[in-house]
Amino acid sequence: LMKNEGASEGNNQRIDLYQQALSAFIWDDLTNEELQAAGDIVEKWNGPEGPSAEVQAQNAKKYALKFMKNFAEEMWRYCGMRMVSLTGWKDDDGTVQACCMDFNSDIADGTAFNDIHTLDATWRDYLGTAYKNPDVAGSEEVPNMAAHHPRAKKGDPVELVTNEDGDIWIGELMGHSGDSILQMVRRYLTAHYRWVCRRRSATVPFKKLGQYQAKMISSCHLPQNFSFTVDPSHMRISAAMELLNFWHERQITNPNDVFSFQKWLDQSGNLQEPYD
Repeated sequence: LMKNEGASEGNNQRIDLYQQALSAFIWDDLTNEELQAAGDIVEKWNGPEGPSAEVQAQNAKKYALKFMKNFAEEMWRYCGMRMVSLTGWKDDDGTVQACCMDFNSDIADGTAFNDIHTLDATWRDYLGTAYKNPDVAGSEEVPNMAAHHPRAKKGDPVELVTNEDGDIWIGELMGHSGDSILQMVRRYLTAHYRWVCRRRSATVPFKKLGQYQAKMISSCHLPQNFSFTVDPSHMRISAAMELLNFWHERQITNPNDVFSFQKWLDQSGNLQEPYD
């Protein structure tokens, strides 16, 4: 067809003729039923729902990093804007994945945003609600697919609060940084919460902990008059140390009843009894 039309190599006309030939082949080779099915797929993919969940998972794996990096570069080039992206999606197994993407260190001599970990709890809470699934895969800190700085590495989220036997345990507190102290509180609570709800990747609903504290935690497991008013990541160091010292002492005075959650919240916000 292209030879007959006299299209030269590299000419735009050559592309147009190729598209015409392809369309002619499709119309001649496919049955009416196959054409209708193909049309239905095109209409669905171009609609609000988009492609199937399987295709979406494949696209996320194949294109997300590339597209988000390109977007970050273009926003810097045309708007002078720095940005990081908190992302979440369902993989091939239907598991909700979470990560952050920070390309700032690769753009115009920029530096990575090291405090992304302070947003991970609320982001995971959001994903659990958005996907109606309280179990969000990954580490306690949202892994960074782009900039692998120490705070974003995957690892055991309760590593700071377990002993050699794998028991939940608070070790020596001296010598830890302020950030490490805050993370120790968060991970200690997380380890106990996962135990009572039997969900390996569950996160403590810190936003609601103050509201349900009396029902979820016995007063004997907290310092006198202690109240959770903020996420442990934003807690005062003095308050975090008060908690850790209290639990550390109970490991000696009440080794069989140091701390536990009495209730846990399901995805509908209902209090549930601990699993036996």
